[in-house]
Amino acid sequence: MTRICILQAHPDPGQQHFCHVLAEAYAREAENHGGIIDLRDLGSVHLDPMVEPALVNHPVEAEIRSLQNAIRGAAHLVIIFPVWFATMPAKTKAVLEHIGRHDFAFSTRRNAFPEPHLSGRSARIIVTMSTPDWVYHLTQRGSATSWLARPVLGYAGFKPVRTTVLGSIDRPQARKRALEKVEALGRRLA
Repeated sequence: MTRICILQAHPDPGQQHFCHVLAEAYAREAENHGGIIDLRDLGSVHLDPMVEPALVNHPVEAEIRSLQNAIRGAAHLVIIFPVWFATMPAKTKAVLEHIGRHDFAFSTRRNAFPEPHLSGRSARIIVTMSTPDWVYHLTQRGSATSWLARPVLGYAGFKPVRTTVLGSIDRPQARKRALEKVEALGRRLA
């Protein structure tokens, strides 16, 4: 049985957005196929953005420690977020920054590559956008996900890190295809 941590990272906890629908669909299909699911909603996390360097060394809040434990306990991590202005929403990034504090994901060594703390896990990044995915790949070259896949998850030891880009989600047919694609990923526990 594969333990999967799903981070639904749409920043608005007050409404049901398409990212919520995708996270629930992935969770349902993965659970039906033997996965043990820990679904978390990052939009409901309450925190202050780390706007001053001193905040990095503050103690980790209980809510963030719980997220760290969920990730540490998983064999596979899924992060689902919308692309806004060519990147992830600011609150999503702020929560991920808090999760990574205190050498949780990796520690830096003087004049060397980071030492990974989460090796032996895989990850899937799923992003949604109204832009057609081919336009995103052509004009932005994966800008919303590449910084997360390589220098964050990769340094932490996640391997492989795969990305799924779901474009044109403002169109009903594209939403239907996107939902089917995510359900298939859930069934494969991928």
